[in-house]
Amino acid sequence: MSAFTIIKRTAAAALAVASLVAVTACGSSNSGNKAETATDSNDITQQTITPGTLTVATGEPAYTPWVLNNKPESGEGYEAALIYAVADKLGFKKDNVKWTRTTFDAAIAPGSKDFDLNIQQFSITDERKNAVDFSPSYYNPTQSVVVRKDSKYASATSLADLKDATIGAMVGTTSYDFAKDKIKSDIQTFNDNAVLAQALDANQLDAIVFDTPTAVNVVESNQVKNAKVIGQIPGSEDPQGMGIVLPKGSKLTAKVTADMDDLTIPQALMEIFAVIQRANKYIDETAPWALAKDEANKQRLESVLYHLCEALRVCGILLNAYLPTTAPKMMEQLGLDASALDLTKTAYGAQQTYTVHKGEALFPRIDVAKEIAHLKEEDEKRKAAAEAANKAKEEAEKKAAAPAEESTVDFTHEEEIDFDTFCKVELRVAEVRACENLKESKKLLHLTVFDGERERCILSGIAKWFKPEDLIGKKLGIVCNLAPRPMLKGKYVSEGMIFAADTADGGCSIAFYGDDTPVGSRIH
Repeated sequence: MSAFTIIKRTAAAALAVASLVAVTACGSSNSGNKAETATDSNDITQQTITPGTLTVATGEPAYTPWVLNNKPESGEGYEAALIYAVADKLGFKKDNVKWTRTTFDAAIAPGSKDFDLNIQQFSITDERKNAVDFSPSYYNPTQSVVVRKDSKYASATSLADLKDATIGAMVGTTSYDFAKDKIKSDIQTFNDNAVLAQALDANQLDAIVFDTPTAVNVVESNQVKNAKVIGQIPGSEDPQGMGIVLPKGSKLTAKVTADMDDLTIPQALMEIFAVIQRANKYIDETAPWALAKDEANKQRLESVLYHLCEALRVCGILLNAYLPTTAPKMMEQLGLDASALDLTKTAYGAQQTYTVHKGEALFPRIDVAKEIAHLKEEDEKRKAAAEAANKAKEEAEKKAAAPAEESTVDFTHEEEIDFDTFCKVELRVAEVRACENLKESKKLLHLTVFDGERERCILSGIAKWFKPEDLIGKKLGIVCNLAPRPMLKGKYVSEGMIFAADTADGGCSIAFYGDDTPVGSRIH
């Protein structure tokens, strides 16, 4: 079957994705009448938090390509367009959709919600289903790695090449899970994509991991100057995908599920990429590089190249709603301008000639052969680590059975206090938002921590053992009701103390809390 045949067969289904923006921008007059006139208690439009209004939450900010220009109300961007398509099916016109903002963590935490729907790239997981409801998947993302072009990792072609890199990802995301599982165990975590990009831009990180659309946008929007996507992580496609979040037990869940199934978004995307895969196979079958060696094959070569260009043009148009920054680049490489991204121009053969331009690979892939070698290497490392752990366990058991050695710990004691006095000490989990060295002191680090209510400054004498980047994004324990203490001749005021312990070698260690521990939690 030719690429031409497949494109004609799939264009109608694929058009559903690309037309979301166009269809939902003006809403449906019929659905509008429903929202305005319905008084029946069984009417789904009356089952929302505010009857007659669909309250939809997204992140602050909302990022391209999911939402363009941080304006979800415009309906531009894949997630914004999807919401208006779902709203239309629920019976709400555009004017009856109210947008609000939430944090990522708060949206999927147990408890009551102030929204009917929430969309901000939530991966569907069994754990999250215990706290909230999900719609069917609207996209199954892969994960990609972003580095600076001047980085020594810019030429990386396998995950093994990143084993010594300092890598960051957003906490609680599949990006973090895949980075930790596929690249290395020690991944630095951040609570916000923008802060993560800033850390890479400021050379605090060597690489960051995002879902592929976000990674492409971070580069193309210059959030990280002089950056590039070096490749997608093999095997990183999320099998459950991303879904719209609803409050647990929402009356809207069943209807949203049915409406999402009607939109058949994943199927439409699969059809588009089936065309792209067939085009790749077409290249292998026709071998244009071989045809180019013989002048007698000129007409055949021109035909092959035309079909490839035309297939890419049609796919670019269909993907534009979802990849609004990448699709124009596809057109540019095909020698066309942005006006070519017109849904009325999806007919195969509409473009007669092409003058192509060489450009960067828009979706580079990491070398598979190297990846297999890396996986084997990691497997050997895991086996060696297991053996070392068993050996260490045996030695520990032997040591425990031996007579106790004299301790090197300083057991100098403070004055005894009663329980009521101890209870006056307020201990909480805080997150390090920023950290820096001080030119006034080689000993002190200046930490900005968030205690769940506000940010506070803490100066700690741990600069000898910790770098700022070791602490940013980490959760640790603090004493938060110490009286503010002026330090360094009053230039700084320290508002608390972090938990740190002396080690046997004269060093220092800090106990960090896991991602599942909420900031501000009381320590008992």
